[in-house]
Amino acid sequence: MRLRGLAISLFGILAILGNEVNAKAMSLTQLADAIQVNYQVLSNLDNQDCKALFSGDCFTGKLRFSLPESVTSEPFALYFSHIAPIKWDNHPQLDIEHINGDLHQVLFRGNEFSDGTAVDIQFKAAFWHAAHSDVMPNYFLVSDTEGPLVVQSTIPEIDKYTGLQVMPHLLPFESEQQWRRNPEDNLPLADATWLYQHYQTLQAEPEKAETPHSSVTPRIIPQVKKAEWNTAETLSLDTGIKVNWQEFTEDRVIQELFQKANIATTQNGVPLTLKLNNELAESAYRLQIENKGINIEAADRKGLQHGMVSFYQLLAKQGSVLPLVDIQDEPRYEFRGVHVDLSRNFLGKQVLYRLLDQMFYLKLNKLHLHLADDEGWRLQIPGLPELTEIGGFRCFDPQEDSCLLPQLGSGPHKNSAVNGYLTVSEYQALLQYAHERHIEIIPSFDLPGHARAAVKAMEARYRKYKKQENLAAAEEFLLSDFADDTQYSSVQFYHDNTVNPCQESTYHFIDTVIGKVKAMHKAVNAPLSTYHIGADETAGAWVNSPVCQTLIETDDTINSVQDLKPMFLTRVIDIIEKHGLIAAGWSDGMHKVLELEAGKQHQVNVWDTLYWNGHELVKAFDEQGWKTVLSHPDVLYFDFPYANHPKETGYYWASKNTDSVKVFQFMPDNLAANASQWTDRMGHSYTASNQGTQPGIAGMQSQIWSEAVRSPETFEYLMYPRLQTFAERAWHKADWEVQYGDAQTFSYQDKTPQSKQQLRDWQGFSAALAGYMSEQKLFRGNYRLPPPGMRKSTEGIKVNTLWQGLGVQCRLDEQPWFEVSGRLVKESKASQLSCRTVQKSDAEQGADAMKIMKVSPITVLDLRAI
Repeated sequence: MRLRGLAISLFGILAILGNEVNAKAMSLTQLADAIQVNYQVLSNLDNQDCKALFSGDCFTGKLRFSLPESVTSEPFALYFSHIAPIKWDNHPQLDIEHINGDLHQVLFRGNEFSDGTAVDIQFKAAFWHAAHSDVMPNYFLVSDTEGPLVVQSTIPEIDKYTGLQVMPHLLPFESEQQWRRNPEDNLPLADATWLYQHYQTLQAEPEKAETPHSSVTPRIIPQVKKAEWNTAETLSLDTGIKVNWQEFTEDRVIQELFQKANIATTQNGVPLTLKLNNELAESAYRLQIENKGINIEAADRKGLQHGMVSFYQLLAKQGSVLPLVDIQDEPRYEFRGVHVDLSRNFLGKQVLYRLLDQMFYLKLNKLHLHLADDEGWRLQIPGLPELTEIGGFRCFDPQEDSCLLPQLGSGPHKNSAVNGYLTVSEYQALLQYAHERHIEIIPSFDLPGHARAAVKAMEARYRKYKKQENLAAAEEFLLSDFADDTQYSSVQFYHDNTVNPCQESTYHFIDTVIGKVKAMHKAVNAPLSTYHIGADETAGAWVNSPVCQTLIETDDTINSVQDLKPMFLTRVIDIIEKHGLIAAGWSDGMHKVLELEAGKQHQVNVWDTLYWNGHELVKAFDEQGWKTVLSHPDVLYFDFPYANHPKETGYYWASKNTDSVKVFQFMPDNLAANASQWTDRMGHSYTASNQGTQPGIAGMQSQIWSEAVRSPETFEYLMYPRLQTFAERAWHKADWEVQYGDAQTFSYQDKTPQSKQQLRDWQGFSAALAGYMSEQKLFRGNYRLPPPGMRKSTEGIKVNTLWQGLGVQCRLDEQPWFEVSGRLVKESKASQLSCRTVQKSDAEQGADAMKIMKVSPITVLDLRAI
């Protein structure tokens, strides 16, 4: 593939004239080290020319390139990722060109810095840039003789408090023109004052008629269905535990729980009896802690593990002295899933093992691994090495014979941390680890759109075998029609990311991949049962494909290009069923075959937003008998920001304020009722109504997509503690949830009757959550500690926190941090007050055992403005 303008030699070598005589000649290596890049968002609210350029919203930004002295160089190209296509710039000589996906290019002649002045390029790009994480790192330079070389001023730094990447080339956001998305954006900025008011609302005392949450009674996450506590009596485990279960020595997972809890298994210990009871429901359990011992019974091994996990949480929180209790518990939904996108940016395997541990502790049972998309193919497939040898890496190779084009700030080198894949053995080890914990791994390889990694890998395979004059091998797995000159653009702005549905080699490829993945599962006794095909499409594809035109002309069942997508999905589903598997896909694609596949037990992830009537699509799939899994992005996408603040990381096309409170509030059995407590993405009220009977759902799934996730630390910051909150809602139905009813209508103006009960429940849950996250027997890794709120009062500056039991530290201007007692800071003549919440651990031994283990993002209050 040849990219326009990529050949630097077109410029030639320009003569140095005039003021260039005194300029210093720099090599490209020196230039990459010295050039300072500054990226600035000027305004998201200046919509002039946006309709003409983009048919929608756009924003204005500025790139500045500067050097400390007058410099000349050979001609070079600068490449950078920009998630929204740039279609206009104002420089008289330099142009910003969109290449493919988010990759952009600026061609320099080499004399632009000869007079010592900076080069400014003002530009307009689609949509908006209202968060720091919109700006990508790792710009790089390429010339005829050198490169690619990463521009040092664009290499991300690491925030020592949060573990998040910080872009050194991004200039500060200082006005609402930068953090508001468009003139209709009504969502309030989550600054110090807003946070204080938000937290105060959640901390208000319930009416006296309400029974207050008892701090004495332990709370397990997720909440159990029924528990009768006797905190007046206790059972000591100081002598250890004697396990009465003949399969105990074979169950490594349960043995590990005792080891982590530091509880010895001895012959003279307190008896712990595990037994099966087929009168209980699937996955249900009963846990009894009595004076004479402990009993756990369940209908199956899954239930026994659930009971053991609840017991382990009590051990982790209470130690070796436990209150007596009788717990009867069962899951709300059969499907309690987590989706992780490894394709955009590869995060390595260790983050997955830590995630599986958390899923086990939280009784979650489905791990949906998104292993292939436009930016990467992340699972080794025997017999198709190109998928990972090429599709597993992004680097600077315009022909894409050794890797895919750089995207998402990956930089130009194959050794980038975001590159890589799971080998067969690594994947199988994950399968075994998950299977031992009764967690099903659902692999996903997106088709027919979002498939650029596969498409380009198979094109490279084609070129390799064609060069060897082996045309049969070259075409065997080909996914492209080279004669197709259709012009289209995908949602992520690719023009070549869709497989061709009209050639048999495409289906041979799909059948082969499914067969290989199924064999991987079978080999480690972790059978594959569900295969997720994505089912995304690219509007406008295949229009000019000769292969498709021939198919349309010769097949009586296909009348137009619009019929190709249903035809493709039906054929792929047939292949999946031939392998004895359940087909799964996203709702936008699967809706194309909703009626064609009626009555079949396909799985569909409904990802339409609730404020755009996502609840109606849930009902439509349920009425056709599909296994429906809620995946609504406005509450279940955890790659979105926690709060509406530019420093909060994540994409935000559907929500800019998905914190743990919002996830806790979710009412999945009455989706329309959520309109009474949330706004749409721009902060406006919306109305939703129920019609007819309540739809049945299989469960719910949280999602992290990884476009803006380039490190395990960022992944975990975004995932936790939202995952703990998600588990609460997926496993347990709260008493305060509004019951479904026909002809109900809800909007944000309604005063919902569940709010007082919800508040009391939140207070109990948040206290348990704070304890869970600080207990190293339950959680290890990065997570987001909610920052404090601040408000000026007559007494001084009041400070509050979202969770109970957190410490607060503040500082005035750049002075040292100090502990805040009484949640009050006396007024000062300083210009600003910075505060952070801190969580301390008592896990260390010794006199000064209490130490800071986690610090929140910093909240700043401008004291001059109040």
